[in-house]
Amino acid sequence: GESQLAKIIKMAESWLEKHNDVLNYDSRRNGKLCLPLIRLHTIVEEVNQIPLNIGNPSTKMNRIFSQADEWMKKYYPLLKRCGIECIYVPSCADPASDYSSKTLKISELASAITDADSNVSVDLEEVL
Repeated sequence: GESQLAKIIKMAESWLEKHNDVLNYDSRRNGKLCLPLIRLHTIVEEVNQIPLNIGNPSTKMNRIFSQADEWMKKYYPLLKRCGIECIYVPSCADPASDYSSKTLKISELASAITDADSNVSVDLEEVL
């Protein structure tokens, strides 16, 4: 009962405090936040373990992670072809695959950059 509720509230408060730097980042003043995708994944995994609706912070982090994950799924082969090692590997990717055999095109890189600028609300540290 009451002790379980207190534990859940403590979990939520702890999560909010731990990730305060990300949750309260002002991108209008400071530009896009730069984070590794693995940290975004960890933040979302942690909040999804809390059996409480935390509201906007939870929704915001899930949305940001979803945007970044979709981008990574789409461009993971391109990143591998560029020789960029990623700690976070999207579920659809085959990290053992040899992506290096296909020639890189400037248009592919430009497309990935434009897509990231338009559809991902943070800069992914892996690709800077």
